[in-house]
Amino acid sequence: MNEKVTTLFAKADLDTEVFGLPLRGNVGLQFVSSDQSSTAPVVDISAQQTFTLRTDGKRYTDVLPTANLGFDLSGDQIVRVGAGRQMARPRMDDLTAFARAEVNTSLEWVGNGGNPRLDPYRANAFDISYEKYFATKGYVSAALFHKSLSSWILPIPVEFDFTGAPNSSGRTAVDANGDPTNIGTFTQPQNLSGGRIQGVELAASLPFNLLTPALDGFGLQASYSYTDSSIKPRGFGKIKIPGSYKDVATLTAYYEKYGFSARLAVRNRSA
Repeated sequence: MNEKVTTLFAKADLDTEVFGLPLRGNVGLQFVSSDQSSTAPVVDISAQQTFTLRTDGKRYTDVLPTANLGFDLSGDQIVRVGAGRQMARPRMDDLTAFARAEVNTSLEWVGNGGNPRLDPYRANAFDISYEKYFATKGYVSAALFHKSLSSWILPIPVEFDFTGAPNSSGRTAVDANGDPTNIGTFTQPQNLSGGRIQGVELAASLPFNLLTPALDGFGLQASYSYTDSSIKPRGFGKIKIPGSYKDVATLTAYYEKYGFSARLAVRNRSA
């Protein structure tokens, strides 16, 4: 697997007032050019010592504007707003050219493997949060987030040309008319479009010295997130994004003082 990524970016910091409220933050723009390719074996399922090599890949360019703004309110309160276009590259094992293929007993070409021609995950994102601070370590916060997905990845069967793939089965694939064919069904990661991720995040940090000086150094941190996701793969009804959790809650008890730190944490995730 080879990948060459070239990134150009610019960022401008903001420090001004809007409607009498102090405003700080930044706006930026990235140009990301990616060139990816993979060379790997196409293995005959019937005789795995038999293989040919496949090389494939693609180039793509993304333009990613972003804005991160913070409004300072009175009483150690901050409202933050973020918006931008986001991308995340596919996993390396999804990008591999490695494949398995055979002509099965139904005289059909079938196989599975990676897809070096994948585009990245892409989304338009917006979030807004409220933060209230107490002393030096205490705070409470609440945030809303939304991502509109324009590209995501899921393994699905597609029509595929198996020309050049090894065939040690002694069988010849035929089409619906009984004619020889190299076209069959290949299951691989594919880019699909449409969908959303949205939810809420709550967090709090309570240093116990706010309650009594005798507990200086001790404290609790807690967080909870609720995420609702929805995608609609081809041939399926609407589903949540595979591997995502609807509810995640964490609780951490800590002690930090005199250069010493100890933590005990528990996390709960939904199915």
